[in-house]
Formats: sequence, structure tokens, C-alpha cells
Amino acid sequence: MNFKRVKFYLTLFFGGLVYILFIWYFSTKVHLTDIAKIFQEGSIFYLSLAGLCGLTMIFFQGFLLKKVFNLYQIDLSLKEALMTWLVTLPAGLLSIGLGGPAIIFYVANKKQESKKIAAQATISFFLFYLIPIIFFVLLVANFSFYQMTNLKPIDLLLLVFDLIFLILFFLLLLSRSFREKFSGLIKTIFPKIGPKVSFLKPTSVSTRDFLITLVISALVTILNFIILIFSLKTFQIKSSIFLISKNFIVAEIISMVAPTSGGVGFVEIGLIGFLKLSGLSTIQAVLTTLVYRLVNFWLPFLFGALILVFRGYHFVQNRLEDKIISDDAEDTSVNRDEV
Repeated sequence: MNFKRVKFYLTLFFGGLVYILFIWYFSTKVHLTDIAKIFQEGSIFYLSLAGLCGLTMIFFQGFLLKKVFNLYQIDLSLKEALMTWLVTLPAGLLSIGLGGPAIIFYVANKKQESKKIAAQATISFFLFYLIPIIFFVLLVANFSFYQMTNLKPIDLLLLVFDLIFLILFFLLLLSRSFREKFSGLIKTIFPKIGPKVSFLKPTSVSTRDFLITLVISALVTILNFIILIFSLKTFQIKSSIFLISKNFIVAEIISMVAPTSGGVGFVEIGLIGFLKLSGLSTIQAVLTTLVYRLVNFWLPFLFGALILVFRGYHFVQNRLEDKIISDDAEDTSVNRDEV
């Protein structure tokens, strides 16, 4: 049994189990009057805002993919970028190939006809998504320092690390000479992986385009964070930005490292647990998590599934045609060698 089948069955089993537990919880432990008490005037307003942020996030995810592709001179329209990103969600859940990254790589390779550039663009897309999360983690880690309360030596060390990280990052962005020296240092220390670090910023791309792409990736992260805030507001739950930030980071990290596609099951359980540790009741934590995941994951998943159902056959057909052409070319090459 290969890896993608294991991941698919694990996602199906664990994700299905978690949502069955949700159904059991609401059917046996919760009364309609309890939910009615949580829903108060203004709840629908915040729920609508969460949905609007979800739709906006989808747009910027597609826009981010387009801008990353443009960095590598891969021409991709906004419509194609939106459809490609949306399809990555059901593809990841169904473990088609390697999931989402495989879809992005395939589209990039079709446009550029270079596997190396397609791989670089695919990796860069996920790196651009990861960078704002790293900044978020560092900010939250240094919260006690920024508040100037309960300072500890570790807080000062983290702040120094923050400053060094920020300085190095912006030097890499803005200084080509520094970037070349840094790349040379990496190649010297790690000769095997050194040549691969060049994909972090293509030399032919202006710093302005690179920074615009970075800002778009930051907007995606901010919108996801706002969705969590509005999910809490939907049930009139008041919490500090610091606690919301910690729960948001937990959800993002779990979605990245969970063995299931999209973190299905693991994100829900982890977020509920940390929301309860933040002082929420069980029903508040469950309802908040369901709204957040509905807007953050299942809404774009639904759009992607519809695209895959009604347009997916084009993708499969093109992929099969490419394989047939490739196989024919190999057979022709073999025949010529034999002659």
C-alpha cells in the first residue's frame, strides 16, 4: 500500500470519526435551547462577515498563486489561478497524486514546459504562505516583551532572534550583492543543496514584484486570522487578541504537520482543545471550530470539488494525452536506437 492510499484512508477514517463525534455530541449532549442562548442578536452579522472574509481569502489565494507563477515568467490568468488553487483542496483530500502540490506542479509544467522551474514555483508558493506564519509565531512568542510585563531572559533572546531574522530577511529581499554572498556561503557550507537555494528569489525579478507577492501572502494569513475572530464573535465570545493568536497558530501548524489532508480531524480536535484551555465552554469551542473550519476549509473545498466534478475531466484527459505522447516519443526513440 503506497503513501497516498494510506493518507487517503487515514483522512477518511479519522476525519469521518471526528465529524461523527460532532453529530453525536449535538444529538445527545446539546439542547436546542442551549444553542439558542449562544446565538444572540448580531450573530448572523458576524457569521456573514466571516463568510465574506472566506470568499476574499479565496480570491487572494488565487492571486498569490498567479503572482508566484509570474515571478518565474509563467503566464497564468487569475481565473486559472483561482481554479487551480481551489482544486488543490479536494485533490489533497482525495490524495490524487501528491495532492495539492502535484496539481500546482502540473499546471506550472504545462505552462513553462520545464520541470525544474515548475518545481521551484510550486515550492515557492508554499514558502510564501509559510513566511507570514513564521512572523506570526515570532510575534506571539515575544508577546510578554511587547507588553513589558513578566520579562524573562528567554524573552530578550527571542527578541534578538527576531531582530536578526528581520534584518537578514530584508537584506535578502533588497540587496542583490548580499543575496549573492549569502547564496555563496550556503553553497560553501552545503555544497549538495547550495545550488537549490536560488529559487527563493529569481534574479530576473524586481524586488518590487517580490515584495508585492509577499504582501499578498500576508493578506491571506491576516484574512484567515480575521475569520477566526469573526467565528468567535458569531457566538458573542470575547477573548484577547493574544489568546486568539495562539489558537490561530495552533490551527495553522496542525494543518501543516497533520498526517491527514488539510489537517482534517486533527485541526478540529486541536483547536477545540486549545479554545477550551483559553476559557471557552465545550459547546462554545465546538461551535467556533465548526464555523472557522466551514469558512476556512470546507467552503473553498466545496468550490474546488464542483470544479473537479464539472471541469476535472479536462485535467485528467490532458494528463493522459501528455503521457501517451511521452510514451510514443520513448517508443520512437527506442525503435531508432534499434535501427
